[in-house]
Amino acid sequence: MQILLTSFGLSHVPRRAEARPDAFYRMPPVSISQMTRDFMPDYSVLLLAEQIILDSNTYERPLSGRNRAYGTVALMIRMLHDEGFVRLEDFDAIVQEHRSLLEAVLEKDLRDLDGWVPALRESFAAWRGFLESMRESRLSHHTGMDVHMAEFYAADFYHLIGEGFESSEMGKQAEHRQALREALAEYLSYVNANLLLCHSLQCGFHDWCDFQPFYRDKFLTIARESGPGAREIESMKRLFEVSFPEFTFWHPDNIIRALKDRRIRELRAVVDKAVRGELTLDREFAVRVLKEVLKIERSIVRLRNIVSWATMPLGFIPVVGTPVQKALEEGIVQPVASRRRREFRWFYFISELAERSPSGGSEPAPG
Repeated sequence: MQILLTSFGLSHVPRRAEARPDAFYRMPPVSISQMTRDFMPDYSVLLLAEQIILDSNTYERPLSGRNRAYGTVALMIRMLHDEGFVRLEDFDAIVQEHRSLLEAVLEKDLRDLDGWVPALRESFAAWRGFLESMRESRLSHHTGMDVHMAEFYAADFYHLIGEGFESSEMGKQAEHRQALREALAEYLSYVNANLLLCHSLQCGFHDWCDFQPFYRDKFLTIARESGPGAREIESMKRLFEVSFPEFTFWHPDNIIRALKDRRIRELRAVVDKAVRGELTLDREFAVRVLKEVLKIERSIVRLRNIVSWATMPLGFIPVVGTPVQKALEEGIVQPVASRRRREFRWFYFISELAERSPSGGSEPAPG
């Protein structure tokens, strides 16, 4: 499937573009579960995508090198682009083409300010949690974003909204209502722009996690649980959580190798089954798969021992004996092993990726 990576702050509303751009403006989403000295791409999403759709403006920003925290993300994007996995589009042109529609949708959304307060509250909480993770990992110190983040959340209308959350009476005052309206206009215009882009480009999308409450409420209004690609992304993340909880990719070129490996199709097939409700990605699933894999490996070891014993006489042939014995042994064992492992090729694929060390390590065998 094709997945669009959002361009944070994109909107038909001029407020954000006119304000002093922050460190995240027009940047793609990053993983909030992996906090190191650099932002990290959400690798589980990349594994799911046959092609990433990226804003041409966003593509240029991380590669400029002005924001050190995006170094790994920039490398990932450049390598994906060079390998043909990135498709660039002019998001601004699409948004401007549908400006009147976006204005009408936003006006309709803002008629019910109170209806959006729960989503805004959840969004604030998720973002603050992300900032705390940044501070704990010293990422904000590394990037110099501490001061800016403090200024951003000390802004008048964010302060007023916070007070409104804490007191229902205070939330009814005119200044709080205006602050709420401004904040929601900024959030919803961005959300609406992304939904428009996905519809226009016929693709799924991946955004910062703190915006998920808005997308959830948007889709519930049309009796849908989630947007295009959302269930697949969630299932891919869940698969890693239950089967490979300690798994991380150490360098972007591992993703490139993975995307070129034919076994990526088996991994995506497991995700598709989960989305269709044919299997549940829980701890029981992980334990069951591991037991089956261990059973397969024990049977292959037994087969190898039997074949080795049966071909032992060949090893006594002068000069060529041992190579001939090993070649015959592999010729018998390998086809059988491949057939037995076929159902769980996706598991072996990820296991091989997980075994790679930061300094290199073995690569998975293609196919």
